Amino acid sequence: MKEPDEQVLYQKVEKGDTLACRLFYCLFRPGFQREAATYQHKE
Repeated sequence: MKEPDEQVLYQKVEKGDTLACRLFYCLFRPGFQREAATYQHKE
């Protein structure tokens, strides 16, 4: 299941909004996946 925020962010990166957005996505995604894994582990 894709998170809406991640989907929106991905679309921005696809459009090539800004280099900062690309960098943010690259940094954000691994952290998000780690957080999601931790959250699932708690349940």
